[in-house]
Amino acid sequence: MTLIEDFNLACIMVLPPYQRKGYGRFMISLSYYLSGDIDDLVCTPERPLSDLGAISNKSYWKDMILETLRNNPSFNKATYDISVNDLSDVTKIQPEDIIMTLESMNLVKYWRGSYLLKNVTQKLFDNHFKKKS
Repeated sequence: MTLIEDFNLACIMVLPPYQRKGYGRFMISLSYYLSGDIDDLVCTPERPLSDLGAISNKSYWKDMILETLRNNPSFNKATYDISVNDLSDVTKIQPEDIIMTLESMNLVKYWRGSYLLKNVTQKLFDNHFKKKS
C-alpha cells in the first residue's frame, strides 16, 4: 500500500545573491497556486523543514491567513466566526499549519473540541500590513 501525502513542495533553494528578494516566497506561492487553485488540493510542504524553510513558510501562511480574514466579506468580521477548516478551504493550507501559525500569533484557543479565533482586531491587520508596505 502506498501512502500519498498532499505535499506541494519538497524543497526550494535560492542562491545567496538572490535571497531576500522575494524569489523564495514566489516559489512557495506558486506551489500553493498549482496545488490549490489548479488541482484543488489542501497541502503542506514536505517535512522536516529547514530553519529558513520554516521561517519562509510560516511567513507565507501568516500573510495568507490574515489576508483572508481581512478581505473575505463572507466572514463575520464582528466575531470572526470562522473555523480552521474554513480558512483551510480558502487558503489551501493544511489545518495543522493554520493552527500552528495562529498559535504562534496567539490568535487561537482550543475550547470544547474546537479551535476558536481570539484577539483578531483591526489594529492587528493595520500593524501587519503596514510592515508589509
